[in-house]
Amino acid sequence: MSGPSSQQVLDALATIKDPDLGRDVVSLGMIKEIEVSPQGRVSFTFELTTPACPVRDRFKSQAEDAIGELPGVTGVDVRMAANVRPAFLRPKPSEILPGVKQTIAIASGKGGVGKSTVSAAIGMAAAGRGLRALLIEVASQERMSLLFDQGGPIGYHETPVYPGLDAFSIDPEKALEEYLVS
Repeated sequence: MSGPSSQQVLDALATIKDPDLGRDVVSLGMIKEIEVSPQGRVSFTFELTTPACPVRDRFKSQAEDAIGELPGVTGVDVRMAANVRPAFLRPKPSEILPGVKQTIAIASGKGGVGKSTVSAAIGMAAAGRGLRALLIEVASQERMSLLFDQGGPIGYHETPVYPGLDAFSIDPEKALEEYLVS
């Protein structure tokens, strides 16, 4: 008895649904490199979108079970792989802020939760390791000048606040007002 055809393998694997996307793994393009030996051994690559896929083991066992039930199959070899695809047309980080290697954004919809304090601590830690750091505060109530005891608002210009650390503050309401006037 010969092994199944590649189409039979795909049909069997199409019964496996991705729980997040609600579609079968074949139509999602997750099945690659199908090989069926004359002795009935089936091997293929099951390509996930992330190496940390929470259903990786379930996908593998479902695939082994689905193929193992096909007539003529003597063995199943599922190679689990991950191909992390870049976001559609996302610019490279070097194109967004030339010369900047890393960015860290800290945000919250609520005031008084420690965003400025955490940002200042991260900035100081980076500067303490010899990195050049810039804090950009976007808030209608400036906090950085208080945290770094500047004695007045930092404003729209780079202000040294700690060795190796600069900061500037943008008041979104004021910026919108200036934009509407111009």
